[in-house]
Amino acid sequence: MREECDQRSATRKRNLTQEDIDRMQVPPDGCPRNFSGLLENLRLFRVPPAEQYTIVLKSNYGEIGGDIWKGFSVIRGSGGKIKLPGHYLLSVLNK
Repeated sequence: MREECDQRSATRKRNLTQEDIDRMQVPPDGCPRNFSGLLENLRLFRVPPAEQYTIVLKSNYGEIGGDIWKGFSVIRGSGGKIKLPGHYLLSVLNK
């Protein structure tokens, strides 16, 4: 039973589209965020929707002052040396 649920969840993440990401809503908890800036940066670096979904959740929907913004700064300053920006951002958020 548990394996079935895990497989459905994994399949759902792989089938995410950019429209699914665009429909996400910020929780109304009063935390300062820049959700639109987060999505704009993820598109700019061509991060796939499945990775965008995970990054959005792990960054608390683009919470201001979070590690995600430092990660974007490092990517911009890398001169194109970071070839998989989505993976890099996930590694920053998983520290």
